[in-house]
Amino acid sequence: MNKNLSGSLSGVIDEMLSGSVAGNVQFETGGGSNVTITPTLTEGTKVADYTIDGSEGVLYAPTPEPPIEYTAGNNITIENGVISATGDTSNNYTLDEVVVGSWVDGKPIYRKGFNLNSLTYSTNWSDFNHNISNIKRVIKTYGNLINNDNGQLFALPIYRSNTNQGIIIGVSDTKILYINNWLQNTKEIYIFIEYTKTTD
Repeated sequence: MNKNLSGSLSGVIDEMLSGSVAGNVQFETGGGSNVTITPTLTEGTKVADYTIDGSEGVLYAPTPEPPIEYTAGNNITIENGVISATGDTSNNYTLDEVVVGSWVDGKPIYRKGFNLNSLTYSTNWSDFNHNISNIKRVIKTYGNLINNDNGQLFALPIYRSNTNQGIIIGVSDTKILYINNWLQNTKEIYIFIEYTKTTD
């Protein structure tokens, strides 16, 4: 299909790139030049072949910016719209001690996990040894469990203000501490703590 257009060359090219014009285009500049633009669908950045006053050429799209690559504590790459992570342990959970980031002073933040079969039901503190040396500052405590009575899943810590019940978690230099005055029958408990060390 041929279509005659008049106006600026850049305007015709914009129309072609937008898909509003298909096929060969005869372009009258009004200045004596006879321009033919033939759209092509090829791989790469080639947009069209053109002929101006008998001289042929190829029209290419602008060269795209190189892929964005950055690191923010862990290696994250964005390439061709795809985000990938390498060496990122912040969302790869293990019970082992791993470095997951850095604190405001630049010191490493560590995470360690614990798996328990049940939590003691009591209004008093219960505890177990965490076997971590040289804890300086606790950044976060969190986890999850299953209510064995009905299979409901809960994230920790949790507090019900209407009944003044819940499960809270604390950390001392040698122990994980918790109060569970809410669920009497729990299973598959995971508790994670994130912390810095005095030795860094």
